[in-house]
Amino acid sequence: MRILKDSIKTSVQDQKDLIRLVEEIIENVRNKGDEALIHLNTKFEGNDRSALRVSREEIDAAYDEVDPKLMEALKLSHRNLK
Repeated sequence: MRILKDSIKTSVQDQKDLIRLVEEIIENVRNKGDEALIHLNTKFEGNDRSALRVSREEIDAAYDEVDPKLMEALKLSHRNLK
């Protein structure tokens, strides 16, 4: 029983820590805008892009990598949302 209580306690603390982190991220983005987004992209994704804009070539290459069945499902979802 003690193990379960400790596990729940840890889980609650982890959630509080996560909420605090997300709040800090949101505040940072509100204050610093794109600069914060670029920093976060580097920190969490390991991507060191200096700009957030994605080129047409990158979009086309990513599109080509998506499974055709998934693409059809996405298109159907998009149509249903319209």
